[in-house]
Amino acid sequence: MMKERSVKYLLIILAATTAISLIFKGPIPTWLKWYDPHMWLGLSDWGMHKYFIWQIATYILLPTPDADASLMFLFNTGFTLYLLWTIGKTLTYQKSLRDFWLLFLGSGIFGGACAALTLAFTHTTGHLAGWTPALYGLLMGWMLANQHGRVLV
Repeated sequence: MMKERSVKYLLIILAATTAISLIFKGPIPTWLKWYDPHMWLGLSDWGMHKYFIWQIATYILLPTPDADASLMFLFNTGFTLYLLWTIGKTLTYQKSLRDFWLLFLGSGIFGGACAALTLAFTHTTGHLAGWTPALYGLLMGWMLANQHGRVLV
């Protein structure tokens, strides 16, 4: 029961940060742009120069910076959350909750560290965010644990 609850809390956090970041894409006053979650949680060269080290781990909690409230984005987000729930639930039952979090956070932080080094060497402006590295880490772990498994959609 606790294993399912932990994955559900992660999905709720991802859905909430997606909704909040979509609000900041709309017509809001410029003085409120300072509270944009992509500015504080998304990985950026500006943040690394300001010693916002947490951005290496928190960028996986946000959708991509170019996300808009289109039907395709909402479908993609729903499918990604469903995939994360299914694979997360399976991994927590087959292995452990600790292994799930090690895969999710470990692959996300490794991807964030590589991206931060790339940003430092290229001096690229803008924000990086997305669930892709963490989701790929979970998919890889699931595929290694279930060599003969099938994903039915």
